[in-house]
Amino acid sequence: MELSSWTGLLALLVIAATPLPRPAEAETQPVFAQPIGNQEVVASRSAALKCVVENLGDYQVAWIHLERQMILTIHDKVITSIPRFKLVQDDPNTWVLHISQVQRSDGGLYMCQVNTAPLMSQIGSLKVFEPPKIIDDNSTKSEVSVKSRENVTLTCAATGVPEPTIQWVREDGRPLRAAVVHRGRHSHRGRHRQHGRHDQYSRHDQYGRRDQYGQREQFSRGGESDQNTSRLPETIKGDTLHLVHVTPSDMGAYLCMAKNEIPPTVSKRIQLFVEFKPMIWVPNQLMDGVQGSSVTMRCRSEAYPEPIVYWRKMIGKEGHLIIDERKGKYDIEIRHHEYKTEMLLTIHHLNSSDFGSYKCICENYIGKVDGSITLNEILQPTTERVTTEAYRPWKPVTDIVTFRNGVGEQGGLYGDVYLPDQDELGDDLLEEELERERKRYGLREGYNWEQHNRNKEGDKSSARKVSLQSSLLLVPVLLATFTSKL
Repeated sequence: MELSSWTGLLALLVIAATPLPRPAEAETQPVFAQPIGNQEVVASRSAALKCVVENLGDYQVAWIHLERQMILTIHDKVITSIPRFKLVQDDPNTWVLHISQVQRSDGGLYMCQVNTAPLMSQIGSLKVFEPPKIIDDNSTKSEVSVKSRENVTLTCAATGVPEPTIQWVREDGRPLRAAVVHRGRHSHRGRHRQHGRHDQYSRHDQYGRRDQYGQREQFSRGGESDQNTSRLPETIKGDTLHLVHVTPSDMGAYLCMAKNEIPPTVSKRIQLFVEFKPMIWVPNQLMDGVQGSSVTMRCRSEAYPEPIVYWRKMIGKEGHLIIDERKGKYDIEIRHHEYKTEMLLTIHHLNSSDFGSYKCICENYIGKVDGSITLNEILQPTTERVTTEAYRPWKPVTDIVTFRNGVGEQGGLYGDVYLPDQDELGDDLLEEELERERKRYGLREGYNWEQHNRNKEGDKSSARKVSLQSSLLLVPVLLATFTSKL
């Protein structure tokens, strides 16, 4: 309804509710001494609209809220049933409309009207500011669970005056790996899941092929190593946050924060859980122990929902479950952090029955996985020297090795090959050593080592002769050069 229509309608209501005044002289006609003005107020506080009328005489003043099309007061009486509206008169010429605990619906245009003929009126406005408020009914619930590699959209609705802006952050301060939205559409193809509905998506994305639960991504990239996280934003603006092909690294608390010009800023915490089957990592698969000592075995697993973890000593196919009821023998420690679990098994007072194969097992409703550790026995270290008749002590290597050619010179077609002296090895061992060297350098079976050494000696003698002849040829040249200089 237009303002002129409201004015005419309300004017009729006022005239009908009040007696007509006596005719007044022109010089005594009422006048508005000052405008009502425009006011701004924060919700829940108080506001006062002032109407000053001079020369009122027998005429009456009324307050009207145009947005509600409601007469609030007539002269000194409050007409509305809203108890927050009161009329206060500071002096005979001032009519103050007082509003306590201002609400958003109280904003708008207010008319101060005098029942003259024609009607006199002036209008002022009240603008109500509201701090931001998150509407839970229109927002994602506080906890959301999705399967790994699915898409999820988190929504946050807020109200306030001025309209609040919303931005998303991770509670732990890590970057946001969210889809880019252009004109309301995802930059990634495929449907997305909202508020926990299960859909299927392509397993191909910008991070490469992964299996249904993202196992390869979990350990190969260590959470986010495949992405350059320095390029990912820490905040994203908008009332929706689109997460595409979620992985365990996306698990955690997300905050939607709403703010406008009116404090305080408000936020809603949404916990995202990513369900995936267990994965396990064994730092040391082979371990050694000495009887009477203690040893600690360690496994690390990742899974959600939180898995059941336990140890087994493998005897046969199934083995038996290890529990820490035997105080002083076994200590089992389980450390949980988010979706990561560390399992430690300490065995005290090792004996012969403790050596063998162990398994650390991790399972949830999605899957089961185990890791194997083998515990081997080693003898107690001793400082005593043990010798037997079967093996006589060897001399240091530098004392027993000679060159193959037997004269202590390097060279040969196949590089420098060293062999132990025949006196130290014996004939049988020397033959075995020669056979290994033949196979090593790809020589034919029955290769004649003696002929090889003679050829090598001949090559070296020829080389020495050529070198001597070259030196004799240079003598006359050097003498001639020396004589010319003299």
